[in-house]
Amino acid sequence: ADNICGGYYADWNPIPTIENIHPNYNVVNLFAARGPEYPDRTAAPDGSLTFTPPYDAGDFRADVIAERSSDRKRSFALSVGGTDWGFEIPDRAFSERLLDSIKVIYEDVGGLDGLDWDIFK
Repeated sequence: ADNICGGYYADWNPIPTIENIHPNYNVVNLFAARGPEYPDRTAAPDGSLTFTPPYDAGDFRADVIAERSSDRKRSFALSVGGTDWGFEIPDRAFSERLLDSIKVIYEDVGGLDGLDWDIFK
């Protein structure tokens, strides 16, 4: 059976490029989606999110695409929420903006294989 080893790809220094993450890590949680102009909270009041790659966005996207399709077959999940960053989904408009934002992030980073949600009421 294959082993699964996952970890958070945090956005603090030092930050390795995606291709320089230890090869044993086959699940990478991209940390973290945040509300635009709200760096200290998960989602903006309207539900929108953004993800800022820790290095050149084009290079980051190319690295994610390469790692997802390489022999390593790494999986990438987007971390949404977390310690002190949980949030509620109060209404349909909020949830629609949230999902629309995730679709944009999906395209921007070169694909995602899952979401790591931390929501609570």
